[in-house]
Amino acid sequence: MRRAEHFAAMHCHLGGARRWFLCSTGRCGRRVGILYGGKVFARRHCRGTAYLSQNKPKPTGQPAVPIASATGSDGNGAF
Repeated sequence: MRRAEHFAAMHCHLGGARRWFLCSTGRCGRRVGILYGGKVFARRHCRGTAYLSQNKPKPTGQPAVPIASATGSDGNGAF
Protein backbone atom coordinates (compact mmCIF):
# COMPACT_ATOMS: atom_id res chain seq x y z
CA MET A 1 0.00 0.00 0.00
CA ARG A 2 1.35 3.39 -0.93
CA ARG A 3 0.61 6.60 0.97
CA ALA A 4 1.15 10.14 -0.12
CA GLU A 5 2.95 12.01 2.64
CA HIS A 6 2.10 15.65 2.97
CA PHE A 7 4.68 18.10 4.27
CA ALA A 8 4.90 21.84 4.74
CA ALA A 9 8.06 23.88 5.21
CA MET A 10 8.21 27.12 7.16
CA HIS A 11 11.17 29.48 7.15
CA CYS A 12 12.54 30.13 10.62
CA HIS A 13 13.15 33.67 11.88
CA LEU A 14 16.90 33.16 12.36
CA GLY A 15 17.39 31.17 9.16
CA GLY A 16 16.84 27.63 8.06
CA ALA A 17 13.51 25.90 7.74
CA ARG A 18 11.27 23.65 9.76
CA ARG A 19 9.32 20.84 8.16
CA TRP A 20 5.86 19.95 9.38
CA PHE A 21 3.53 17.07 8.65
CA LEU A 22 0.07 17.96 7.42
CA CYS A 23 -2.83 16.10 9.03
CA SER A 24 -4.28 13.86 6.35
CA THR A 25 -7.81 13.32 7.66
CA GLY A 26 -9.24 15.74 5.12
CA ARG A 27 -11.10 17.70 7.75
CA CYS A 28 -8.34 19.82 9.21
CA GLY A 29 -5.01 19.78 7.27
CA ARG A 30 -3.17 21.42 10.20
CA ARG A 31 0.60 21.43 10.57
CA VAL A 32 1.86 19.11 13.30
CA GLY A 33 5.19 17.74 14.45
CA ILE A 34 3.89 14.20 15.11
CA LEU A 35 1.39 12.10 13.20
CA TYR A 36 -0.16 9.06 14.83
CA GLY A 37 -0.54 6.04 12.56
CA GLY A 38 -3.03 3.37 11.73
CA LYS A 39 -5.11 3.22 8.58
CA VAL A 40 -4.90 7.01 8.40
CA PHE A 41 -2.02 9.11 9.66
CA ALA A 42 -3.48 12.02 11.57
CA ARG A 43 -2.83 14.30 14.50
CA ARG A 44 -3.80 13.08 17.97
CA HIS A 45 -6.89 15.28 18.24
CA CYS A 46 -8.34 14.10 14.90
CA ARG A 47 -7.76 10.45 15.81
CA GLY A 48 -9.50 10.93 19.15
CA THR A 49 -6.56 9.54 21.10
CA ALA A 50 -5.30 10.83 24.43
CA TYR A 51 -1.99 10.79 26.26
CA LEU A 52 -1.64 7.97 28.81
CA SER A 53 -1.58 10.52 31.63
CA GLN A 54 -5.00 11.80 30.56
CA ASN A 55 -6.51 8.34 31.11
CA LYS A 56 -5.27 7.90 34.68
CA PRO A 57 -7.98 8.00 37.34
CA LYS A 58 -8.16 11.12 39.44
CA PRO A 59 -6.58 10.77 42.90
CA THR A 60 -9.04 10.16 45.68
CA GLY A 61 -8.70 10.61 49.40
CA GLN A 62 -9.19 13.28 51.96
CA PRO A 63 -9.53 16.86 50.78
CA ALA A 64 -6.66 19.22 51.46
CA VAL A 65 -6.62 20.74 54.94
CA PRO A 66 -5.93 24.48 55.14
CA ILE A 67 -2.54 25.19 56.73
CA ALA A 68 -4.08 27.42 59.40
CA SER A 69 -6.28 24.63 60.78
CA ALA A 70 -3.50 22.03 60.55
CA THR A 71 -1.12 24.17 62.64
CA GLY A 72 -3.72 25.28 65.16
CA SER A 73 -3.51 28.91 63.99
CA ASP A 74 -6.59 31.09 63.82
CA GLY A 75 -5.39 32.49 60.48
CA ASN A 76 -4.37 35.88 61.96
CA GLY A 77 -0.87 34.86 62.93
CA ALA A 78 -1.78 34.06 66.55
CA PHE A 79 -1.57 30.50 67.96
